[in-house]
Amino acid sequence: MRRSEIDAGDNKIAGSVMKWHKGKNLAMRYRHMKKNIWLLMVVSCAAGLAFGCAAMTGVPQGSVLLGTYDGSFNGAFNEGSIEIKLYQTPDGRKPFFGNLEEDASFLNFRGEMTEDELQGQILLPSEGTISGKLSSDGKSLSGTYKLTLPPFDHGTWQARKY
Repeated sequence: MRRSEIDAGDNKIAGSVMKWHKGKNLAMRYRHMKKNIWLLMVVSCAAGLAFGCAAMTGVPQGSVLLGTYDGSFNGAFNEGSIEIKLYQTPDGRKPFFGNLEEDASFLNFRGEMTEDELQGQILLPSEGTISGKLSSDGKSLSGTYKLTLPPFDHGTWQARKY
């Protein structure tokens, strides 16, 4: 078969598909489908940001900063820096807030310290847990983290008070 015969055959198939589709232009339907996909993506991103921001509650009013701890984390797939801010609320609770940073991307977390144990949640866009222990002199923290959504990492971390 010559190239012109193949092209003519393709055009006949495309023409019959157009007629089969009740005369509606497939290109027009494709454009509408692309528009709907973009709209779905925009709405999904907006909802993710809204829920992510709602999950990040602030430091309770009247809280006192007990310390800022900086250090590093080392996981199976990722490594970077960690920062934790530990507070004491007027009612005696000790919430902490922090982030894991790798190549200018952040994962935020929050939790609470009881006795000398830290237990927290890693927040959107990923999910997971973070736990740790305060040293007896109060100058360092160390522990583990686990991401339960992509990138599915787990590892250890350590931080010193500055």
